[in-house]
Amino acid sequence: MCAFPGCRAALTAEASGADRVAALGEMAHIVGESPNGPCGGSPLTRAERERYENLFLLCGHHHELVVGTARGLARVRISPPG
Repeated sequence: MCAFPGCRAALTAEASGADRVAALGEMAHIVGESPNGPCGGSPLTRAERERYENLFLLCGHHHELVVGTARGLARVRISPPG
């Protein structure tokens, strides 16, 4: 499911052809991929920025919203469930 609060969009679906499952989600970085890019202000190393723990999946709609937020269009807080 999409990691955006309140969104319940599925991120996989049955596929046709040789693929068993189609991935519909879009990956996003919690701390920016580049120290000079959006959300990049962190002491994390390049390797730490690419770790699984620094990634989350969103539906296409919320990925665009979060990317826009990172570019300064708005502020959205993504928190872990629970």
